[in-house]
Amino acid sequence: MLRYLLTILLFLALLPARGQVASGIVADEHTRQPLPFAAIRIDNSREGAIADIKGHFSFTPHKGAKQLSVSYTGYQTKTVTLPIGDTIFLSPAANTIGEVVVKPPYEKIRRIINTAIAHKKDNNPEQYDRYQCSIYYKLKLDYILPGKLSGKDTTLQDIKEFSDQSHAVLSETYSRRSYRRPQQLQENVIASRFSGLSKTPFTFLVTDFLPFHVYSDYIKFNTVDYSNPIARGWQQRYDFGLEDEITDGTDTTFILKFKPKKNTTFNSLSGVVYINSNGYAISHIIAQSTDTASKRIVKIEQIYRQVHNRWFPRELNYEWEWQKLGSESSVGLMWTGHSVVDSVSFEENTTAIFDKAHPVKFTDSIDLHSASDWTQYRFDTLSEKDKNTYTIVDSIGKEANLDKAVELVSKIGVFKIPVSIIDIDLPRIYAFNRYEGSRWGLGISTNEKLSKYASVGGWFGYGVRDKEWKYGGSLRITPWGDHENWLELGYQNNYRSTGTLNLHPEIDKTLFRYYLLAQVDRLEEYYANIRRHAGYWEIDARGARQTITPQYTSSFNETGATNVYDVTEGGIGIRYAYAEKRTPFAGYYFSGGSKYPIAYFRAAFGQLETGSYNASYLRLQAALNYNVHINRWGKDNIRLTAGYIYTADNKALPQSLLMAGNGYRFANSNRLQLYAFGGFITMNPFAYFHDKYAAIYYTHDFDWHLFKLKGTEPYLGIAHNILWGTLNSANTKANPGLATAANGYHESGLIINQLLHVNYLNLFYLNLNLAGFYHWAPTAFDWNANGRIALGLSLSF
Repeated sequence: MLRYLLTILLFLALLPARGQVASGIVADEHTRQPLPFAAIRIDNSREGAIADIKGHFSFTPHKGAKQLSVSYTGYQTKTVTLPIGDTIFLSPAANTIGEVVVKPPYEKIRRIINTAIAHKKDNNPEQYDRYQCSIYYKLKLDYILPGKLSGKDTTLQDIKEFSDQSHAVLSETYSRRSYRRPQQLQENVIASRFSGLSKTPFTFLVTDFLPFHVYSDYIKFNTVDYSNPIARGWQQRYDFGLEDEITDGTDTTFILKFKPKKNTTFNSLSGVVYINSNGYAISHIIAQSTDTASKRIVKIEQIYRQVHNRWFPRELNYEWEWQKLGSESSVGLMWTGHSVVDSVSFEENTTAIFDKAHPVKFTDSIDLHSASDWTQYRFDTLSEKDKNTYTIVDSIGKEANLDKAVELVSKIGVFKIPVSIIDIDLPRIYAFNRYEGSRWGLGISTNEKLSKYASVGGWFGYGVRDKEWKYGGSLRITPWGDHENWLELGYQNNYRSTGTLNLHPEIDKTLFRYYLLAQVDRLEEYYANIRRHAGYWEIDARGARQTITPQYTSSFNETGATNVYDVTEGGIGIRYAYAEKRTPFAGYYFSGGSKYPIAYFRAAFGQLETGSYNASYLRLQAALNYNVHINRWGKDNIRLTAGYIYTADNKALPQSLLMAGNGYRFANSNRLQLYAFGGFITMNPFAYFHDKYAAIYYTHDFDWHLFKLKGTEPYLGIAHNILWGTLNSANTKANPGLATAANGYHESGLIINQLLHVNYLNLFYLNLNLAGFYHWAPTAFDWNANGRIALGLSLSF
């Protein structure tokens, strides 16, 4: 027995000498809020640990350790004696997070950052073959009230009383995320709660506001791209300082503080990034953008961890603060979010189904989960204020019928207003164009409350200037009960622009072109349309029987032809958007774009009959649209389009069936007009006609702002558009007087974006953009003849 005791004592003596566990929370002395990622060092060495996102730390110092040194960027370092209490409070220092003092060793800083950049592809989750994980996300909206409230302002007093008990909005989401390289992503929302609503028409996902990781060249906050400090070209954009080094075993974490260089005007961040020597991965990051001009603050705190020797996002805090605007008594808004990533796996999941058309899907039981279910899903606890929010706001939502309000908003998003079982089509009520002047009318259709599998509707309109009625009706059958797949049968008696190009509503600028309506054909049409969305593909097939009557002086010089054209046409349209982001909202899916080019194609085969003349034709059209943001270069928007018409026996077609140049010029006068991408600002809509054409539209937005002031944050863009097109001899002879762009049509533009940048209700910005375009004609420079000033409108967050 003694021999066994001696053996045990000898074994214990050989173990490394360790001290007692040191654990606690690091917090702000004044606000009592935790300080995430605080650095804790043992005595004066580099050995230590880093606190988690809630300021908590726990580790075992070596035996004999006497003190801990606790530091946090922007705070005074504090030394505490072991053992310690529960909380260590730090006092703010005179400098702030943005005041970076660049200090030696310069070469060491450069080596750390450049090595981290070189290893980004190894630590980027999108470069892994696959992964699965669970994500819990909690989002809150609160009011920011003035420091002093007047007793006379009962409204602010009521808001304060409400805010003391409840958040304005509280939302929780639990989802399962699956990824397969390349770019196959599926997020299935298993459970969701939104205060005030009984059903989930939409849900907030962390990736709706932020990127899943910070390994791209840009970090996107609420649709705005901010330059990543850990990206090539950082020397020209950011200053860095080496704040500390913490060693844990064989790994060292370098703590680097960064800020934008002086006098820079790009969308920049300031903060602290932690780089771990194990793979030179980003292990923690605190990044903040303070927009002093618009009084907006965006901040994230994110931590990564190693799972099976791979770095992966673990936890994130998020703040989006709209500070008080206007008078001192105005109210601001604060969005805060917290997400936790768990159950990470890199193994092949054979049961995972990637629905490319619906990368975000709601499970059938999303609203039916019990409190015990949420206890399992929730990686966080609900505070008393959180619990009160569900109680108070849910009762308000029930009384105010917020579910119906959300339904109304979703319908307005597709330009409809629901009235019981009927939807009113908003664009049919009033419209204006150059030919009809004001058009007044009405369009209605049955909605899902009557049946989600079929809808019937009709419309009419009357033009004040042309004094003519237009009308139509349709029956739409939706066999799957959604808004993406249908069979439609319809009739219309309406106008359309002669020679119009129709590829896809996404790029056709239908409403904008309607305003330009000046040279029109009267169209009487019976049609059938089938549409299907599957994967990244959107396909529609269409057949129509048309009678076309030009409403302008035209001559189609073919023997036996009249001025009325009967056309029978059938065709197919295709849209392909690889890795497109699509977000569900109240039964509709809205495109969030793709970082890859989106392709469009349309082919139509038709038969023309006019008098004793007839001709068969094949019309082919295609387009490629690409939006890309390139580090150190800026944003490019490129669109390539082309079209070709073939006729049997080289027969001619009338002007109505040819392809008109995509001119956006309003009139021959030099008054201001609207600017929109995808057309020629200096070209009249019906200046050129072709049976073969190609066009390039290009804009480039620079990353830097000219300056930033309240109400204006201008940045420059440049544009160049090119058109080339011809008519064959048969079409030229049959349509005398039509011009072509056989020698090319070039125009260049200079755009001042966000010349006016106006906050609206603390929700988004209304922007006014000013552009100047010039057509490079083969004549002397003449601005009056070839120049154009245009205004553009846009929204941003």
